[in-house]
Amino acid sequence: MRLFNKQITIFRDLSDSGYYDENEKWVDGVSSTPVRIVGSIQPYGKGHTKNELPDGVRTDDVVILRSKSKLVTQDDLLKTTPDEMEYLGATYQCFTADKWSQGLRSDHYMGIFIRKDKL
Repeated sequence: MRLFNKQITIFRDLSDSGYYDENEKWVDGVSSTPVRIVGSIQPYGKGHTKNELPDGVRTDDVVILRSKSKLVTQDDLLKTTPDEMEYLGATYQCFTADKWSQGLRSDHYMGIFIRKDKL
């Protein structure tokens, strides 16, 4: 059984990465670009993780996304905006993302996604 077996579309802000078209004119990147990754969406269990949630966010407003693909969070210093994904009819935003690296084949990223309307 493979852990990372589901096609998931995340939306990433690529507005700072534009390009020159065939007429040598600059084309701005899109602020909400769909990016296809393979991963696994899992329920969030507060007792099993050490991350603290913001005030007012319940554990049923949170899911965990595990993927071999890098996940992006809000970072004012790097000027990045968080990845977003649609799940069960709601928009979720990447709150934290950690790289799990233990020298095994299961090296991956784990992102905690919170419903956007709960932030």
